[in-house]
Amino acid sequence: MINIFSQILNKNGTDFIYDCSIDDNDITCFTHGLSYGKSNMSNVSSMSEILSTLNIDFPSLREIMISEEENIEIKNYIVKKNPEYIRIYSKINSNSILLPKKFLKDSYDILKNMWIEDEKTEN
Repeated sequence: MINIFSQILNKNGTDFIYDCSIDDNDITCFTHGLSYGKSNMSNVSSMSEILSTLNIDFPSLREIMISEEENIEIKNYIVKKNPEYIRIYSKINSNSILLPKKFLKDSYDILKNMWIEDEKTEN
């Protein structure tokens, strides 16, 4: 698993960590959790408790990001958007995750650029 992007948001004194990584099969994994303190590395918080995870393929993620609809169904996912967050439900295993729109957009932009670079090197 390769970590792509992480973000810490402090709400009411609690550190919420959002993490985006990809596995060997290019499946994107989003994780949302809590941090109860810093890790051994400076300026890095470790995830102390996982609240939710969701695995999603990049084509589905791309469809979610380009759609302007608030409530959509894409392949195996049900998506509900509001001005600040996007909730993604998996029809396969009933997992769901609530992600800040900015975190999801930043993660998507990084992933999209990775795939573009991969396509350039393959050609």
